[in-house]
Amino acid sequence: MLRLTTAFALAIACVPVWANLTHHMEVPAAGTTLQINFSEPVEEARAQEFATWLRQVAHGVGDVNGSLPWPQITVRLVDDYRNDSAVAFGRVTRRDGMAIDLFVNLDRPIGEFYADWKATHEFSHLLLPRIDWRQRWISEGFASYYQNVLMARAGHYTREQAIAKLTSGFERGRASRPDANRRHWDGKDQFRQFDSQLTAPVFMPLYRRYADTPGFPDVSAALADDILLERIFAVRTSPN
Repeated sequence: MLRLTTAFALAIACVPVWANLTHHMEVPAAGTTLQINFSEPVEEARAQEFATWLRQVAHGVGDVNGSLPWPQITVRLVDDYRNDSAVAFGRVTRRDGMAIDLFVNLDRPIGEFYADWKATHEFSHLLLPRIDWRQRWISEGFASYYQNVLMARAGHYTREQAIAKLTSGFERGRASRPDANRRHWDGKDQFRQFDSQLTAPVFMPLYRRYADTPGFPDVSAALADDILLERIFAVRTSPN
């Protein structure tokens, strides 16, 4: 018996330390499959924490339209331990299928990832098709809007925090090009598509009103409408 116990202990000691590490996980979420790739090997228990986080992000974004519009999404978590924040930045690539690169510090507490908006921002880009670079303002504005709305719906921001962040973003846009004329941008096809999902057009009338108007639209009335804000920022509950 002693000889058997000793042999078992030796066998355990000889198991490579990387035996419980993983580089890849597949996670179903919001009507798609997330192909999660880690740039560095991660312990399986830790990888499951990241998978749960990304699943929640995907479900939150997919809730906008019921599901995400792509059958498979690759999410690459690139370790950058030099950053103090959980997520340094992200980007969407569409060259070889739909993919999101998130540059992260894999050593940060998992709670910091839930509190970070960047993954929600990048996933929100996937709700739109590729838009010509000259209309990038549509894609970035769309994702910036939803990053705040969805973080509030998930309970990570209060409504007041989300409104403050939206207001700050509007002010940055106003300050960046206060007298810009938008007539050379053409986002009409996308806005017509949005309106096709509604009982009455909303986006094209706003486009016609503001696209050729110098300066930045006045959003103060919308941000002061309590009924509208209650509908936008209502916290969603979901078994996911």
